[in-house]
Amino acid sequence: MLYRADIDGLRAIAVVTVVLFHAGLDSFGGGYVGVDVFFVISGYLITGIIVEDLEKGDFKLLHFYERRVRRILPALLALIFFCFPFALLWLVPSDVRAFSQSVAAAVAFISNFYFWKQSGYFNHGAEFEPLLHTWSLAVEEQYYAIFPLLLLLAWKLGRGRVVFILISISVVSMSLAIWSPYGGSEAKFFLLPTRVWELLLGALSYFCVDRIRDSRYLARELLSLLGLALILFAVFTYDSTTPAPSEYTLIPTFGAALLILFSVKGTVSHTILSHKYFVGIGLTSYSIYLWHQPIFVFSRHSPWADRYNEMLPFLIGLSFLCGWLSWKYVESPFRRAGSFPGFSGKRKALLLVSASFLLFLTGIYGGLGGFDSLYDDAETAILTTLERSSTPICSNAVTFCNEGDFKREDILLLGDSNAYHFSSALQDAAYSQGGKLFNVTLGGCLPLAKFYRLNQSREFNEGCHVFNTQLLHTIDSGKFFPGTVVVSAAWLLYLRGENFYSDVDELGDRKINDMILSLDGKKALDEDIEEEFFRYLDFMLTTLSDYSNSLVVVGPIPPSLTNFKSRAALLPQGQASRVSDFEENADGLIRHLELARDELGFKLLLPHEALCDQEYCRTFDKGGHLYGDPTHFSRYGQEKIMSPLFNF
Repeated sequence: MLYRADIDGLRAIAVVTVVLFHAGLDSFGGGYVGVDVFFVISGYLITGIIVEDLEKGDFKLLHFYERRVRRILPALLALIFFCFPFALLWLVPSDVRAFSQSVAAAVAFISNFYFWKQSGYFNHGAEFEPLLHTWSLAVEEQYYAIFPLLLLLAWKLGRGRVVFILISISVVSMSLAIWSPYGGSEAKFFLLPTRVWELLLGALSYFCVDRIRDSRYLARELLSLLGLALILFAVFTYDSTTPAPSEYTLIPTFGAALLILFSVKGTVSHTILSHKYFVGIGLTSYSIYLWHQPIFVFSRHSPWADRYNEMLPFLIGLSFLCGWLSWKYVESPFRRAGSFPGFSGKRKALLLVSASFLLFLTGIYGGLGGFDSLYDDAETAILTTLERSSTPICSNAVTFCNEGDFKREDILLLGDSNAYHFSSALQDAAYSQGGKLFNVTLGGCLPLAKFYRLNQSREFNEGCHVFNTQLLHTIDSGKFFPGTVVVSAAWLLYLRGENFYSDVDELGDRKINDMILSLDGKKALDEDIEEEFFRYLDFMLTTLSDYSNSLVVVGPIPPSLTNFKSRAALLPQGQASRVSDFEENADGLIRHLELARDELGFKLLLPHEALCDQEYCRTFDKGGHLYGDPTHFSRYGQEKIMSPLFNF
């Protein structure tokens, strides 16, 4: 296939935007669309390679897969090999197990399924996943496993029918991405059926490129510039709340297709993309893409995580340096004939597949806890206390998953994840008095509220609203709950938003909170946030007080300043927070809750009274960590702090 320098330039734009997005630069909030651009490029190039061989009658399926192995695996295996020491050095045991599982998924090219089930791409925890970015490799390799077979079988039908088949599949896939729920937004993001249209857009571009590139110069100039503008528009205007893939994904992908089709020698876009610096980055883009995410992630796990922003220019530069080194000394030798005397392409591929299998077994071994023995007993005992509650959640806000009648001894738990982390202690309390716990919680969803969260997806907000609507309907049905209702939520995180503890020096560059509330889903509540939030609180407390004669409200919890992703920060103990910082953020809320308690007569539990002395709020005692992350108690913490308070 004829080499095009501008395609490497387009790769450079794609990888730079992805790197800067994962670095956390707000101005590149849509930088993740670089992956969509990569999909289009890959579809174009792979189709060209296969079709040219088919036209010559020289296409061999095994040879195609051998070349894919030598193209993809060397840099990936080298990256994972270098990641393991840092994982064992800086990650806590639970994260080492998760990392090992992701290694097995990555080398088997099923990491898109793994991360679909484990964590969302835009969730807070995603920035601590070293191999999260391998999901896109998995999508591409799954495509490569199927697409050559499809072309091989359909080629006998003629070029026109092949194009018709590809268009038909693209329309179905695009329809799934835009209109179908298809397992929710996470499944649509990670899985091939809703991504294949992007690769096929590149494939269709190949079939059209020779005819379209003969169009008039002015049309080529304008359309190629439009393509570049569409990509940059998405990069600088999209963010983590933009649905993906969706109709919004059409903009960067069609932008990439326009560049492939109309960026010819003499156009401004071709001159830009063919510049030696763009081409140089494009040539190394695969390795840069591989290395940047682990570099950023392990720096967040490192003992220097609190100075992440200060290190960021160095980390970005290191990503490009490691990418270049990987391209020169790992990628290129395995692709180049004669670089390993005595090793043919097939032998190289067999060696790489064997190494992948060994890494797969290593990942399985580590995922089952095989590396836990590397931690001494004292460390393990401390780190084990980080584990949080794991009681079953009832997702049915209509029946509370109860088939019979409620009893006076039953406990109904309502709220978000800051209610769920009390579930083990409350389950013990319910059992001790002959009742049951009904855990009706939804993470990130403020109970009985009508707010939108601007930092969350449309699907999340819709799900939260449906859940609260059902819950309110159940409460308004007139059936009185005879037992105890316990309600808790991350009240302060919703109320204070991004400003919560933002000026506390001990946090360094870390953020505890990124919640942004809105009434209409468009405009953030800024000056009116306190008034609207307290109005909501009054409604919620009044509603629940009328629903049960025994309402327990858990007040705000002081956050832990510990970096829970750094093993060094967790040993021997975490970072206590100052009482003065908590009071500055929480006093208004606590006073409002106390006034409501005096009026409505519910029981108000204030965890900070058990945690804080006159100066500090502890996050650790001699037995271990009281918190499992900055805003949630560990199971050990709830047993030590909350269980004595849950005396109903």
